Amino acid sequence: MVKDYCAGGLVFCDGKLLALERYNNVWLFPKGHIDPGETAAEAAVREVKEESGLTARIIEELGTTSYSFFESGVEHFKTVVWFLMEAEPGTIIPEKDFFTDYRLLSEGELDRLTFEPDRKMALRAFYRYQKWKEKGK
Repeated sequence: MVKDYCAGGLVFCDGKLLALERYNNVWLFPKGHIDPGETAAEAAVREVKEESGLTARIIEELGTTSYSFFESGVEHFKTVVWFLMEAEPGTIIPEKDFFTDYRLLSEGELDRLTFEPDRKMALRAFYRYQKWKEKGK
């Protein structure tokens, strides 16, 4: 079994969450492997930039998700550390090698996300983002 350690961002743009569509019609959040010598937070910021074109700052760590899958006959166990983030103004440009489209989702549109753990993390993100805004950033 291959163990993958990743980091990703639930990125707010004008009060909505960024979701990316992969070529296989899967909707998810930007994430990727943590490089050697890199912290999870650094990886999350880098992956958001690489996959969406956006520069985003971390507000706080949201939690982790773990899941397993098979790829080329090999079982993988992936753990993702998620961060609540806010994007700086900019143009969203999905990484063309992996993604075909993007959406900015309101809280009522989370059913567009393919995976239940992503929907649960998104609900947490909306709650924490609202609390953060109420505190005056």
